Amino acid sequence: YSYEVTELLPSDSDEIVGVDLGVKNLAVTSSGVVYKNINKSARVRQLEKRLHHLQRQVARKYEDNKQDNKYIKTENIRKLEYQIKLIHRRLKNIRNTYIHQVTYDLVKTKPRYIVIEDLNVSGMLKNKHLSKAIQQQEFYKFRQYLTYKCQFYGVRLVIADRFYASSKICSCCGAKRTSLSLSERTYICPECGLKMDRDLNAAVNLENYGRRELARVS
Repeated sequence: YSYEVTELLPSDSDEIVGVDLGVKNLAVTSSGVVYKNINKSARVRQLEKRLHHLQRQVARKYEDNKQDNKYIKTENIRKLEYQIKLIHRRLKNIRNTYIHQVTYDLVKTKPRYIVIEDLNVSGMLKNKHLSKAIQQQEFYKFRQYLTYKCQFYGVRLVIADRFYASSKICSCCGAKRTSLSLSERTYICPECGLKMDRDLNAAVNLENYGRRELARVS
């Protein structure tokens, strides 16, 4: 079946929403709304634990049924592998549904601009301590879903330059810190003394980025 979908007219709102994506939380907006990391929820943790247990069971059964350096796939192994497949599907659906919910929540009020960063995901994945968590957040899918929802709702999606240091800039006075470690969860400005959650500070900077963009095109 095919359907005709009419896009809504561009938003005439003055609202600009900066959205900072991260690992601790999926997203934090410049208005202070926090979208938690679904992978830290009890439901997902329980499924991950069950998945790990089944994978270890399969590995053991393959070793137990090994004959002449050949792995024999028994009926029990097939059953376990089917259960593993189902859990992978459930986890994928949970994450996918959550990203749909969050991106819809961002666009439903029809702000003028939504501003996000152009994340270097491939570079981020090189961090062996965070690579799994980054993969699970599915930033590419988040941007993909947000892009088409913005088009449909008449919201302009602004992608901040990859080298825009939203986390290191003070959202109050504009001073820039030379370094900011991942362990520092509170941004402290050396110039004006601002103390703010680092993700919220980054989101406000992205909102400011959008306001400059709006002033430039007006």
